[in-house]
Amino acid sequence: MEKKIVAVDSQKLDAMQSCAYLYDTKFNRHLVSINTPIYLERGGLIHDMLTLYYNCRKYRGRWRQNNKSHIDIVRAAIVAGRHIANKMKLDISEVEETVNVFMQYTDHWENDGWDNILGVENVGAKILYDSDDLTILYEVKIDLILKIGNMIIPVDHKHSSSRRNPNEMANQFKGYCWFL
Repeated sequence: MEKKIVAVDSQKLDAMQSCAYLYDTKFNRHLVSINTPIYLERGGLIHDMLTLYYNCRKYRGRWRQNNKSHIDIVRAAIVAGRHIANKMKLDISEVEETVNVFMQYTDHWENDGWDNILGVENVGAKILYDSDDLTILYEVKIDLILKIGNMIIPVDHKHSSSRRNPNEMANQFKGYCWFL
């Protein structure tokens, strides 16, 4: 008998817990909406800009020798974000609102001391369960992983319009902490 390997992540667990039909249509039959909801496009756009920003920020110590400053990196991420947005169905006002949120975020955290970036948009898997006939993997994609003091901290970015207090019992946050 061949060993079965199953991969789950927080989205799959959320769907399993909320509705079996949703899980089946989304993850087994791979049916998706023709139109991407605006909130997903805005979230994707800000993630793309933050990915570029934090990948450059990992090398902050080299900025000066390359005649770059924080604002140069922010501007480069905005240019890239606007280019990416050309392929989206977002209104210009939504793109500019997302750029504004990005600028506020980077201004707020410019001197945060987050210079020990361990990962940006890291993807990984860890064995959740293993037996002779079944392995269950838990998969993650973590926006930002920081080391502050002795702590390793996962960070998940949200667009300002989706700000809410995080549910500490959410599969996503429990999964990140367990994975790390």
